[in-house]
Amino acid sequence: VFVNQAFERWVNLPASAILGRGVREVLGDEKFELRWPLIQRALSGEAVRFEVIEDSPIGPRNVAVDYLPLVRPGGGQDGLVIVGQDVTEARQEQAILELRSMTDPLTKLLNRAGFEQRLQNQLDAVTHAPLSILYIDLDRFKPVNDTHGHAMGDELLKQVAKRLVR
Repeated sequence: VFVNQAFERWVNLPASAILGRGVREVLGDEKFELRWPLIQRALSGEAVRFEVIEDSPIGPRNVAVDYLPLVRPGGGQDGLVIVGQDVTEARQEQAILELRSMTDPLTKLLNRAGFEQRLQNQLDAVTHAPLSILYIDLDRFKPVNDTHGHAMGDELLKQVAKRLVR
């Protein structure tokens, strides 16, 4: 019934090629089948929100999609409204912030929170592979800082981290 210019650009079709067609025709069979249960929920009166990764003319994009019931002024249902919002930049920023919260800025290794999360993920994984944890203590590190300064101590930590990663 209605399509805006942003959607026309997204699917690279003019409104005339979209208007009057059903959701299956616009989305294609594969996407329609995947989303049909969500569409049914919206058609039964429930607002549905989900995120998907969609191909676009500029590459893969994260899209937040809302299926909203379209209710007539008298109260009957008249279909649904589909609203999509490109949230790619927000998801990329979220991933950067999450990475920063889980790693040490100096060594780029996992910090305590990152280690605990990684360990929990390994323990939760449905695998029977053995799990090993190695604990390393740098003996006589404090005298390096005290004698040669914190910059030298930082450099030592970075070199140790590089070797551990290798």
